[in-house]
Amino acid sequence: MWAFALRRLAWAIPTLVLALVLTFLLTRITPGDPVIDRLSKSEAESVLEITDDLYATTARQMGLDKPIFYFSVLPCNHPSEIATAPPLFRPLYQFWADRSKNCTEARGYIEAFKQLRRDPAQAAQLNSILARWMQNEYSNRPDFGGLSAQNKDFVDRIYALSSRNKSLALYVPSFRWWGANNQFHDWISGALRLDFGKSLDSNEAASTRLLDALRWTIVVNLASILIAYLLAIPLGMYRAQYRNTIFDRASGMVLNLLYAIPVFWLGSMLVVFFSTSEYGAWTNIFPSVGIWESAPGDTFGQMMARNSGRLLIPIITLSTSLMAYISQQMRASALEELSKEYVLQLNAKGLTQGRILWRHVFRNASFPLITMLAGVLPATIGGALVMEVICNIPGMGRLMYDSVFSHDWNLVMLVVLAGSFITVLGILLSDLAYAWANPRINLSER
Repeated sequence: MWAFALRRLAWAIPTLVLALVLTFLLTRITPGDPVIDRLSKSEAESVLEITDDLYATTARQMGLDKPIFYFSVLPCNHPSEIATAPPLFRPLYQFWADRSKNCTEARGYIEAFKQLRRDPAQAAQLNSILARWMQNEYSNRPDFGGLSAQNKDFVDRIYALSSRNKSLALYVPSFRWWGANNQFHDWISGALRLDFGKSLDSNEAASTRLLDALRWTIVVNLASILIAYLLAIPLGMYRAQYRNTIFDRASGMVLNLLYAIPVFWLGSMLVVFFSTSEYGAWTNIFPSVGIWESAPGDTFGQMMARNSGRLLIPIITLSTSLMAYISQQMRASALEELSKEYVLQLNAKGLTQGRILWRHVFRNASFPLITMLAGVLPATIGGALVMEVICNIPGMGRLMYDSVFSHDWNLVMLVVLAGSFITVLGILLSDLAYAWANPRINLSER
């Protein structure tokens, strides 16, 4: 069994790496600029006040001054500077490069632009010109008055450039190899040393923030799965025993409806209608969401005890959807077992229906439920992430939501890594549990 577990973990490594690569690339092409966000909060009141030197220094401190990945594929008339350009000006650089004949010409426009921005007086005027020009979608030259000689010459040059058609060189790809000096290599190297960097938003260790949030997600998920199984198993077995009765058909219709209802919609309805007395005193069943009580020095257990009522809505929502799915599977599996020959033999021996159902049928019918854990766990995590945002629970979902909007990519990557690892671990545990419950399974052959 241990050899099987180690083999499955080894196969999980490529899955985790692929998930990290895709997530990392997606975070880097998401609109927004974490450097501008940080500077706007601390160093400057306006984006236009941020100088190139200040931006470069801050990007270097945040590790965002390097290429994104080990390589990139750029048009052959795009200079390498575009790959590491600030997102604020990258569209401009790309626009100029698209119409340039080669890298040298495009680099000339970029260097001229940087040179002008080094002079604060020139930079303020140039920022205003470019802002108005971009609003006009680069197509027509606005009527600028009172331009300095340098800025007027630059505007004339870029306006003449904008009137050109895109260069044919734009459609000729060029492979650029950056080596290990890139953002992804820095992050993955740190992750292998269990150093996931700091939260860009709070300057706190990303792993510390994740562990604080992970506790809430684990509590919500385990409680939801436990309640769902405890309700679904007896309900499914009872429906199988009394199949095709009015109860079986009515409960099946209700369960299908519950399973079809989206988790976010059901949770939102419970929050809107049953956590406030606005629609009547009898509807104020659950505590209000989003108002977490805590005292200085509270441990996690103490805070959980104070706010346990606020976890009812997400747990009920998640367990309802899971219970509907598991119950249907339990019924189908039990019906298959009840049609087998050994059940007829047990009936012939005079065993009671309850003994046959729970001592013999249930054991064989439960094997698919163990396998279902591999799919139930990630599905529950996905639903919990949504419910944490709706109910303002400080778990992984809320952390991911806040991190995306604040462009805190270190935390986003760590949350994705944790979610992927939990999913892989759930699949492994379901395989091991299935082998333990069914001795006929030979793991050495798998």
